[in-house]
Amino acid sequence: MDLTLNEVCDYCSISEDGKKILEKNYNPKEIVSEFELNKDQFKYMNFISFLAKFGFDLNGSKNRYLYHYLFKNDLINILKSRKFYIGKQEDMNDPREKYYAMDRFRVFLLKEKSDAKLIDKTFQDLFFKTPYWTYIWSFTSDRNSMAMQNYGDVAIRIKATDIYTELQNKNNEFRCGQENIIPLTPPLLLPIKVCYSNNVHNEYLNYLADMFSSYFHKDNQKGMQDVVDYLKFYSMVFKNPVLKEEKEIRFIINRPLFMNKQPFDTKFRDKYKLIGLITPEILTSITVNHKTDSWYQGKQINTISDTMRDLKYVLEDEGFSNTRVGKTQLLY
Repeated sequence: MDLTLNEVCDYCSISEDGKKILEKNYNPKEIVSEFELNKDQFKYMNFISFLAKFGFDLNGSKNRYLYHYLFKNDLINILKSRKFYIGKQEDMNDPREKYYAMDRFRVFLLKEKSDAKLIDKTFQDLFFKTPYWTYIWSFTSDRNSMAMQNYGDVAIRIKATDIYTELQNKNNEFRCGQENIIPLTPPLLLPIKVCYSNNVHNEYLNYLADMFSSYFHKDNQKGMQDVVDYLKFYSMVFKNPVLKEEKEIRFIINRPLFMNKQPFDTKFRDKYKLIGLITPEILTSITVNHKTDSWYQGKQINTISDTMRDLKYVLEDEGFSNTRVGKTQLLY
């Protein structure tokens, strides 16, 4: 009996939303055909399956708006310049984040005692030869996130598809004329949902470690490189489970290291950045939370109302007159 797309999704633990991503972007017959060639490899080392399981559907009605948390003074600078500085993965709040998946992968890889040091050295030589820089713009779908307000006293609401389209256009300009210089292994732009599941992390990274070890013993350089490429994908998606309340959604932007184009837009405070545009059409509202409350010698010197007032003045001065300002529904 011929397999169906539903059976493929069941085997790969792909959600109904993920199935919709597949149906929008791929021919179901081609998916089934590729799946039948090697079911496990399709599940763990195939970009189609990766996109379906971890991708974020921007076109869903419930995904129309996304929220980014930051501090008031940083937002004021953004409103004045209309520029958001997007940081590299290693410049995120946790500078070790990109190594979370790698470190867990190595635990599985080194469970094989024979040739462990040589296998590990071969892996690390490949992993750290990355021909692209990864930038991450972090969002959530929750404007009242207790976890995310640790990162700022305001949450800006943006039109997700407008931001994505603007980034896509910039990446297309960057890539123009560069196809023959270096293979573009990672997609230039990926909207994904962060995965915090311990079970998923262990399942996927254990499989990759087994495959790397197998390719190593067969002296299969291409196979080992393929494993490393997918591990890098997962390092952009897997985060420590203790952070699960963040429910983070990411726009991942990869900039290849071309010979004649710099992989960044600007330097800001001695760090390389890409620039995302924040316009009155994109920024629809701002939510102020209790992180803005401050006291001095037992007396409150700043309240949510104070911050809302300050932001309204700046919004009016900078041409964001239709951007609404509101108060969080959180009690503290």
